[in-house]
Amino acid sequence: MSGVHATMEDMTAVVGLVTADPEALGDAHDDDLDTLVAAFNDAGIPTDAPIWNDPNDWAGYQLLVLRSPWDYSQRPEDFLDWVDEVEQATTIRNHPTMVRWNYDKHYMDELAARGVPCVRSTFCGTGAEVARSLASHGKHKVVVKPSISAGTTDTGLFVADDPHALALGELILGEGKTVVVQPALGSVNQQGERSLVYLGGRLSHAITRGAILGLGGGYIEGRFSMPASPAEATPDEVAVGDLVIETVRAAMRARRLAEDEATPVYGRIDLIRADDGRPLLVDADLFEPNVYLTQDAGAVDRYVAAVRAILDRVTV
Repeated sequence: MSGVHATMEDMTAVVGLVTADPEALGDAHDDDLDTLVAAFNDAGIPTDAPIWNDPNDWAGYQLLVLRSPWDYSQRPEDFLDWVDEVEQATTIRNHPTMVRWNYDKHYMDELAARGVPCVRSTFCGTGAEVARSLASHGKHKVVVKPSISAGTTDTGLFVADDPHALALGELILGEGKTVVVQPALGSVNQQGERSLVYLGGRLSHAITRGAILGLGGGYIEGRFSMPASPAEATPDEVAVGDLVIETVRAAMRARRLAEDEATPVYGRIDLIRADDGRPLLVDADLFEPNVYLTQDAGAVDRYVAAVRAILDRVTV
C-alpha cells in the first residue's frame, strides 16, 4: 500500500491519513504525518498514509481522513472525482459535502452572509472585474489569489495600482480559476495571523503565523517560509472561532448532514485584526489544513481522540 505504512505490519490499516505524492509537493512537507501514524498505531488503531491518486482498495479502510492531499489544487477536478468515487466505498472525513463547500473560497460569502465577521473578499471571473476591484482599493495594499489554491500558490501582495497585481489576476484567470481580491490589513505584518485549531469541534490550541508575502508579489526574503509559534487565543478571537464552527455546522445541516457529519473533525480558523482591532476571518480551512500539532503538547492525542470518535460511530 502506498504512503507511510503502519508499524503494525501484520494488521490491515483501518484508518488512512490521506496525503499527496511527495514529488508533487516539492518543498512542502507534512511535518505531522509520521508522528500521527505512529500515534494512531500506538493507540491500537492500525493506520497508514495512502497517496490519494494512487491505485488502492479504498473499501479496505473503515475511515479515510483527508490529512494532506496538498497537490489537489493542481488538479481539482480529478481530486473531486476521486472523492465522488471513494465516498461510495468508505467513510471520509471531513465529510465530502463539507470538503466540496470548503475547497473553493466562495464559502467566505456564505459565512459572511450568516453573520461571521470576514475580511472583504471580491470574486472576479474576468480581467475587467479584476481591474475594477483593484481600482476600488485605490493605492491601498491588496492580496490577489485564486479561489482554489493550496498554501500561497499564485498569491501576491501588491499596492492595488501595481500592474503586477492585474497581471497575476490575468494569470489566474488563464488557468481557468476565479480571482479573489482582498484588502491587505496592516496587522498581518505587525502581528501575523492568529490560527485557532479545532479538533472534534472544540478549540484545541492556537498559534501565531508570521507574514510570508513580500510587497510586489513574491515571498519575504524571496522564499516560502511560514514561521509559527504557540499562542494564547484572546477571548474575542475564541468568540469568532467558535462562531465560525457553529456557523459551519448550520451551513452543513442546511445541506442535510447529521450533527456528527456537520461538525468538523479538524479545522484551522485563521484570523487577522481589522484596523479597528476586531478579529476578522481570513480563512476557514476545513479540508486539508496544516494544524501544527507539534506546537502543543496534547494536540496529537486530541487529534487521535477526535478521529477515534468518528471511527467508533462508523464501526458500530
